[in-house]
Amino acid sequence: MEQKQVVYLVLYIDDLLIFNKNIDEINMIKITLSTKFNMKDIKELTFCLGIQMIRDCVKRMTNLGQVEYIGIRILK
Repeated sequence: MEQKQVVYLVLYIDDLLIFNKNIDEINMIKITLSTKFNMKDIKELTFCLGIQMIRDCVKRMTNLGQVEYIGIRILK
């Protein structure tokens, strides 16, 4: 029996995030979407909606933070 994979597509205005455990699946989705829409791939996500994303592939961890928000808005 074939296992089903979950793919998360997050859309905000004109930004699209694709999440999946399988990079080949992500690439297939990007190729399919790019045939229908004018797209630009900016590769790995570092900031989204003011949230900083730091990935550690060796430890298989993702850290989310709002250093910019805390440093600029709250502390001032």
